[in-house]
Amino acid sequence: TTISPTRVSMYDFLYQDTMPMLSLLADAAQLSLPQARLAMNASLQAIVSALLVYQQRNQGQAVSKKLFGRAAVKELRQYNSMNFATINATLYHRHDAADAIFHDNARVIKASEYIAKRIDATAQQAQILLTSLCVIVLRELAILAEYSQLDQDEINKWFALQPQFLSESRFAINAANVTSVESVDNNEESTKQRSSNLDAETTLKNSSESSLDLE
Repeated sequence: TTISPTRVSMYDFLYQDTMPMLSLLADAAQLSLPQARLAMNASLQAIVSALLVYQQRNQGQAVSKKLFGRAAVKELRQYNSMNFATINATLYHRHDAADAIFHDNARVIKASEYIAKRIDATAQQAQILLTSLCVIVLRELAILAEYSQLDQDEINKWFALQPQFLSESRFAINAANVTSVESVDNNEESTKQRSSNLDAETTLKNSSESSLDLE
């Protein structure tokens, strides 16, 4: 049984597929879990968008041979799951994979700086996670394409359908959810702030009641 590419969003597939690797990637990039989660979300958007640009320039045959067929991808496909050993291999190949996808290291740096600002981390930390995900993304998509038995034309059709899953309106709607997740995961500071506000309100209320009593 094959998977119809018309029913598969690369972004959503990759988001679900890479989430179990969150802690490994967080350790590799020296990020907290909340930071890593937000960085993965932004990184996957950037990587899929870069892949669409690559496909438009080079078409499905190049995607299959030059991206999905890379030595790093073949090496990682020898393993059934991602663990510390495969993460080390990912770190080794990450720069080559990122340069292949983004075509220009300057774009990798720019994307890393943008992500770093969103998660309050250094550009280097964001870049480690972004470039590591580049290797993982190629591995996972290569496996899916092979399992689905996609030829060159079907790969082109699959890529052509992806912009609808990356619409600005979709992620604008999800922005509030991202903020909520960030707030929940970093609740210590928020709790302190709410407690401080509550204390201030209580003090103000007590002061007002005292004034009324004096009157």
